[in-house]
Amino acid sequence: IYGMESLVPTRPLAGADDFGFYAEKLPSVYFWFGCHNEALGNRTHVHTSEFGVSDDDVLRAARAAWAIVRTLQRSANEARPS
Repeated sequence: IYGMESLVPTRPLAGADDFGFYAEKLPSVYFWFGCHNEALGNRTHVHTSEFGVSDDDVLRAARAAWAIVRTLQRSANEARPS
């Protein structure tokens, strides 16, 4: 919904969370949603007490997540036998 120009390639990261476990069981997607904005003072990593995110960034992330879930639901419905 934001276009290819919004994507920023990143190197693989060996994170430590439970996502892989759940992704084995359910259709899943994992995405990073950047909200680094020095003009708004958002310069720190998300896991710090100084982290801040704008309302617009939260709304953009929610819209992206909704679009992904909607796509997964459509795929699941199309894969179901009639």
